[in-house]
Amino acid sequence: MITQIIFLIILIAVNAFFAASEIALISLNDNKIKLMAEAGDKKAVLLIKLLGEPSRFLATIQIGITLAGFLASAFAAESFADPLVGILRGFNIPLSESVLKVSTVTVITIILSYFTLVFGELVPKRVAMKKAEGIAFSVVKPLVILSRVTNPFVKFLTASTNFFVRLFGIDPDSTDDDVTEEEIRMLIDVGEEKGAIDQSEKRMINNIFEFNDKKAEDIMTHRMELTGVASDTGLKKLIDIVREEQYSRIPVYEGSIDNVVGILNVKDLLTLISSDTDRDFSIGDYMRK
Repeated sequence: MITQIIFLIILIAVNAFFAASEIALISLNDNKIKLMAEAGDKKAVLLIKLLGEPSRFLATIQIGITLAGFLASAFAAESFADPLVGILRGFNIPLSESVLKVSTVTVITIILSYFTLVFGELVPKRVAMKKAEGIAFSVVKPLVILSRVTNPFVKFLTASTNFFVRLFGIDPDSTDDDVTEEEIRMLIDVGEEKGAIDQSEKRMINNIFEFNDKKAEDIMTHRMELTGVASDTGLKKLIDIVREEQYSRIPVYEGSIDNVVGILNVKDLLTLISSDTDRDFSIGDYMRK
């Protein structure tokens, strides 16, 4: 009896291995793994190759999970059904042997399903979600070996799967690597919730998306249309230009508009507007370089 229980535990552990492997691989940060592979990490290189053929590694994992589950169910029913029927007979239960056997197999299946779901699926998957990178690096070599061993059967399964996928109008070989603006915004929200991005950074990134696709010429003034004043412009003429153009800042140039030497802030001239415009005045005293 102890031997049978140990064998079932091993099968559940095998199921847990494949379940954790699946979640760890699909939860990986692809960009980070690529950088590690480029830096020469051999396991990262193996992971890139494995992730490059998702149908193959998923089929390998599914084969392992299916076989482990099938063997566990068959072994448990074969090993424990008859002994349990013998025990129940000792209680003189008024049921036929066939009914007792069906009942014991049902009970065994329910108990086995509980342990398989909890320890073979839910717990390993939850752990793999939290420690995806560490688990992925631990399982990559065994998975590569298994994928080679099961390659003929995997090819058959992959071909069958691709055939039925195409019936739904989906190209199994296509990859959807496009990242949408909405996905980036969602990642930013998650980053803020977890404290990786503060509110000001989130606001700045979101503001980037508010910009329309425009050329520089759409938002900048052409040099031929630029309003500027010469550095030797008198106060009266300068005030007339300010009133006419109504800009808050005006470039100051020497010789030609191509030789801008500073910026004149109009608010610095407010105290001069009502003063004597014939007085001595130099733009250089108010210009900001």
